[in-house]
Amino acid sequence: MSTTTSTSMRSRVRGAFATRTWPHAALVIAVGTLVRIPQLSNSLMDSNYFRQTQTAMVIREYARHGINLLDTPLPVFGPDANVPMEFPLFQALASLLAKAGMSVDVSARTMGLITFQATAALLVLLVARWHGRVAAVSAVVLLEFLPYGLQWGASSMIDFFSVALALAMILAVDLWFEKGTKWWLALGGAAAVLAFLVKSTTAPVWCI
Repeated sequence: MSTTTSTSMRSRVRGAFATRTWPHAALVIAVGTLVRIPQLSNSLMDSNYFRQTQTAMVIREYARHGINLLDTPLPVFGPDANVPMEFPLFQALASLLAKAGMSVDVSARTMGLITFQATAALLVLLVARWHGRVAAVSAVVLLEFLPYGLQWGASSMIDFFSVALALAMILAVDLWFEKGTKWWLALGGAAAVLAFLVKSTTAPVWCI
């Protein structure tokens, strides 16, 4: 295939993506957000309550005493306890919502929803680039409305934050392969480091 033909096909794909994919995907994401808004006021004492409450407790301590990303306070183990299970960037961002006036529970779940929908948007971008509009919209529908996404899309957990960072890594590196721009590689590298720090159990699986 000639370079001219390849460029023309890419332009048509990008045009179709811009004019046809995003309106449908945005509608799905908006409906998914509306479905989850009532969950923001749910108690943390539901599925995986220990992990959700642990995340919220760090958010509370950051909101009360200031953010220190090198310290993960968990006073259930003592007033000066430091339990560095992961890089607490999610908790730090959520604590800004708590400082703005949200309750700790709601700020934790709101940040969970924000990162879930960031994951959805990045999934649309990647699948549309590789497989087209129908596959991208189908993928985001499945993410939004399968039981797993409905259960955890607005939870007080860091997991979708790490997924969003990993997808950002893949997208940036894919763009670097296509465009050869070093800034895409730098962005992909930064996203990879943050993904592995935020969810350290991710790193061994990716490396293998």
